[in-house]
Amino acid sequence: MTPFIFAIGISKVWIEKNIIIGLSAIIISLALVIAQLVILNVAKKQMVTKKINILNISQDKESWLLAVYITYFVPFVESYFGKDFTVNNWILVFVGIVLLILSQKTVNNPILKILGYKIYSIETEQGVDMMLITKKELRNRNSLSRVVRLFEYYVMEV
Repeated sequence: MTPFIFAIGISKVWIEKNIIIGLSAIIISLALVIAQLVILNVAKKQMVTKKINILNISQDKESWLLAVYITYFVPFVESYFGKDFTVNNWILVFVGIVLLILSQKTVNNPILKILGYKIYSIETEQGVDMMLITKKELRNRNSLSRVVRLFEYYVMEV
């Protein structure tokens, strides 16, 4: 979401010459990036770690990448053709976000990718499929030491 807000800000400043809204969107997106970095550091340092036993590991193939980055270019296309986001557009965006949350699926975060994190799909001994966030290149299932649980099906190596 943060890169999308940033793209909207750049689009508003650069194409539409709407400085106030554009700079506001850019500042909001930068504040969200800083908040995300703080949350990552707090998660690493203060959350309770646990050992996890993995049956299978596979690296996320990043099939989501094209769809995500196309989404970030929507504000530029919208600005170029001179159309404004109407209430109906915002309703569709809101419905999409709600469906994304309810499906318990998330789009992998491009900011984590920029920071060097890799995302793996793992299966635990209990048969639970989870997503693992780590900076390591995992080659076997025993190379993982300890993790913290970030969300229901997301863990991060510490």
